[in-house]
Amino acid sequence: ALVVQQTVTDGDGDTATATLDIGTGVFTIEDDGPKASATALTAADKGLLDESDTTGSGTDGIFTASVGFADNFTATAYGADGAGAVAYALVLTGTNVASGFFALGTNGAQGEAIVLNQTGATITGTAGGQTYFVISIDNDPASATFGTATFTLNADRPIWHSATGANGTNHDDADTMSVAANALVVQQTVTDGDGDTAT
Repeated sequence: ALVVQQTVTDGDGDTATATLDIGTGVFTIEDDGPKASATALTAADKGLLDESDTTGSGTDGIFTASVGFADNFTATAYGADGAGAVAYALVLTGTNVASGFFALGTNGAQGEAIVLNQTGATITGTAGGQTYFVISIDNDPASATFGTATFTLNADRPIWHSATGANGTNHDDADTMSVAANALVVQQTVTDGDGDTAT
């Protein structure tokens, strides 16, 4: 259907032709694809919770903290195929992953390690069969908090804190989640107009 034709004409006008089929296997078009890239965390990428009571004198309880991560990824680049979609997900590598937190044990002692497991889009921190906290992420592109991770502490399950003190000393000591490098990540997936993806 598509050929290159050579025509040879001699001195008195006689001709001969030959053709070469170039319709298949000659010209190739490589697809473009989207690009996804993350930047480093900043000082603003922190969430503070406080397991203090929210009644009486302990009114500083904070049981939910949200941190937006959409701005930790470079500008969306769909490429030549045009816009498709962007999605965010929490990804936990492994099961019973150490969180760095511990349950509050008997008489204030360090209790069982709180471990992380993922079910669907949710990360749960548990110890001894009890849920201590849940981490989720907003993956609704129409939402004002798209790409925001939310950490929700179970107010009835205090964690163990390493520092102690009397008469107000160290009552607000803080322990920070410490998970093995790259075991818990926020993943951005960019999909271009013909379905190619990059994460």
